[in-house]
Amino acid sequence: MKKGILRISFLFLAGWVVMAFIPGNKSKEVSFEEVRPIYLNTTYSFEERAADLVSRMTLEEKQSLLGNTMPAIPRLGINAYQVWGEALHGVAGFINPNVKEATSFPSSASLGSSWDPLLMQREACVISEEARGFNSKVISNLTYWSPVVEPVRDPRWGRTGESYGEDPFLISQIAGGFIRGLMGNDPTYLKAVPTGKHYFANNSEFNRHTSSSNMDDRDMREFYLAPYKKLIEKDNLPSIMTCYNAVNGVPVTASKFLVDTIARRTYGLSGYVTSDCGGVTDIQTGHFYAKSNAEAASMGLKAGVDTDCGSVYQTGTIDAFKSGLISAAGNITGGNLNATGLSLSGNVVSAINTVANITTTANIAGGFFIGNGSQLTGLPAGYSNAEVSAYLASGTDAANIITTANISGGYLSFTGAFAPATGGGSGNVDRSEERREGKGCLAAWSG
Repeated sequence: MKKGILRISFLFLAGWVVMAFIPGNKSKEVSFEEVRPIYLNTTYSFEERAADLVSRMTLEEKQSLLGNTMPAIPRLGINAYQVWGEALHGVAGFINPNVKEATSFPSSASLGSSWDPLLMQREACVISEEARGFNSKVISNLTYWSPVVEPVRDPRWGRTGESYGEDPFLISQIAGGFIRGLMGNDPTYLKAVPTGKHYFANNSEFNRHTSSSNMDDRDMREFYLAPYKKLIEKDNLPSIMTCYNAVNGVPVTASKFLVDTIARRTYGLSGYVTSDCGGVTDIQTGHFYAKSNAEAASMGLKAGVDTDCGSVYQTGTIDAFKSGLISAAGNITGGNLNATGLSLSGNVVSAINTVANITTTANIAGGFFIGNGSQLTGLPAGYSNAEVSAYLASGTDAANIITTANISGGYLSFTGAFAPATGGGSGNVDRSEERREGKGCLAAWSG
């Protein structure tokens, strides 16, 4: 009996040894990259990852991500995300609960009066650094619906303080500084995402939900569209917001010609398009251009408006699909999934293309992160917005003022070459070389 057991054991061991040396019988080693879903694999492009993620979503999940408030999808590892953010002169905290006190910079009118795009770029750089700090634990809102790039035509408009002026060229230059500063210089990732608004001819407040801005083609292109053309073509503006109003009788949010043909195909916009809050609703209830939520949703999506700040997309898109107003198929254009149906560029951009573009491993000290990695602490006492605005408008070479900013009750503390003597400025250190070479806040940012 013992001999039989020993014989069987010997034969089993001998067979195992022999098999170990037979080619092709080894178990294939499977790498982590091979089993990880494409959308989580950073060796693939953003476009490939976006397409893979969308292919895994149910119809209901796709619809849920079409609004500005995107719920989490735990089974796919998608966190909740708020597309709507404001940062025109500092990160606004009324939308994102993670935002505490942020620096409040001077108004856009003040920055326009400085005639200094580099100053605007430095300010936006600080804004994006604070934004990164507020999103240090989890990225929940790094898409900001700023800057306002509409030229002012009438001082009675009521929002003149949000614009950089009345000249399209000046606006395009100052807004370009904002866009470059907010996006940063990393070759792969965006530091934060700017959105040019309100596209376009939104120069009336009292009837903006129902009115039509009528104009000829020359006025449209040389005055209203000129800033957008420059910002998209030269500064790579990644996002725009459509306005409430119509242009020549067609709501901009429902105009395939204005959104898709001009902004995307002619100027080359490759990012996402959002509606203004309630803008898709206005297609039906303001302009009476659509008869139902489903029809309004289909018009917006077909025009190329990817995400709805409101509830029409998140409640009416499946109805539009079932009614045959839109299809579930989409095509990849311009580096993003274009919303020709339920391919949802907007939610994919935010969930993958946009968020992937802004998701890096940032070492944020103490919750706040600036260009050189130091913490925003121990800065001198601040100045009010009015004082800073007056100083900027004084004609002094103020581009070197904002090298660091203190987050303190809406006041700005600054150090730099031309900081005012009162309030503890750092002294008149010559930073002309730093300014020329783009050091400090203007240096290449890498998360």
